[in-house]
Amino acid sequence: MKLVAEHADIWNNAAGNQAGLSHKLDVLKGHCDAIGRDPGEITISQQCLVTIAPDEASAGPMADRAQSLFGGHMGDPKGPLAITGSPERCCEQIQKHIDLGCTMFMIEFFGKDTLETGQLFAEQVLPEFSRAA
Repeated sequence: MKLVAEHADIWNNAAGNQAGLSHKLDVLKGHCDAIGRDPGEITISQQCLVTIAPDEASAGPMADRAQSLFGGHMGDPKGPLAITGSPERCCEQIQKHIDLGCTMFMIEFFGKDTLETGQLFAEQVLPEFSRAA
């Protein structure tokens, strides 16, 4: 994180460390403070697996399947910052990331048909954040 503070314009938090985002940002802020750099100059990005479904009942089994396939490599699909669930729930989870300082997301969709999940995300989640921009 020291190198990020000294040299980076963008830092991407790996999906496997999604739950540790808040801690990593605290460490980054400390390094920025130590060298007199405004941490707001660094764009914060989050790599994440998105398991979105029309409703929570459908999303649960998808998250279970993602966990069994990826283990912790793509984060915990049921963890505190996981972007999993209905479109409404995904919006809430994305907002948590934004509140921590994330302004960029590297998304991988999960599901039997990622075109379908990507379309659901584009139609019901993205508009919520486009209005805020």
